[in-house]
Amino acid sequence: MQFAATGALIYQECKKRKLGREVPSEWFGADLSGWIDKGFMPSP
Repeated sequence: MQFAATGALIYQECKKRKLGREVPSEWFGADLSGWIDKGFMPSP
């Protein structure tokens, strides 16, 4: 919880100072449907 709270404060300050850049949300997901159809399962 502490890391999430700290990260939120850092994120807000960076946005205020116009630092950083946006990245596509697609970078944070994966389509595993093709692998699952072949019988592979992601680890829990």
